[in-house]
Amino acid sequence: ELHEELRSISQDAIVKQSLDATAKELVNPKILKHSSPAVKAYAATCLADMLRLYAPEAPFSTKETINIFQLFLTQLNQLKVSQDHPQFSLYFYLLESLSTVKSILIIADLDNAQELCAEFFNCFFNTIR
Repeated sequence: ELHEELRSISQDAIVKQSLDATAKELVNPKILKHSSPAVKAYAATCLADMLRLYAPEAPFSTKETINIFQLFLTQLNQLKVSQDHPQFSLYFYLLESLSTVKSILIIADLDNAQELCAEFFNCFFNTIR
């Protein structure tokens, strides 16, 4: 499973170019907008790991990066579900990854940074309510 493999790789133990094809496949609209919640949850965790592994330079275009963070938002909004939900651990992993790796800071470089920051703030605020 890709999620487990990416999760276990250390940033200094990988040739980043070896991940290029996988990174591009993960931002395919068919995956980002898939009808299955599980597919989107796994894609989000894999993309979070890609941001960690490629840091400090993400291998995605501005449009792809915006789409990635929009996916992250939809997944983080799912943290309100029961902890027994099948994908809850994936949603939590995404939150944990974004906070520890600090890849959320990439938003600051995007054209719609204020809008995305407001959406993340609202997401977190509504989750803790």
